[in-house]
Amino acid sequence: MQPLLKFPKTVDVSNLTQDAQKQHVLKYLQQNPATGLNRFEADALLNVCHLAARIKTLRNEGYSIISVAEIAPDLHGRRHKGIARYFWQACQQDQMAKAA
Repeated sequence: MQPLLKFPKTVDVSNLTQDAQKQHVLKYLQQNPATGLNRFEADALLNVCHLAARIKTLRNEGYSIISVAEIAPDLHGRRHKGIARYFWQACQQDQMAKAA
């Protein structure tokens, strides 16, 4: 059994609004482009219980986020098939923000 993941000290997990969760997910994906994030990690690390909804909102706002299905263990070590791992994909928005 793998150990429980800890909350990053920089994340205020007490703020559970959808907007705060969305910002936590976006920041995490941008800071961890190689590892991405799945639903179990989002719950344990960011206190985000419905990652797919936050990803959908971010995509609707124009952020480029890709997903890959994987077999992932939950916090009890049980393996689940077809779990989406989401990755930040740098896009024109980043280029435009840097140019401004």
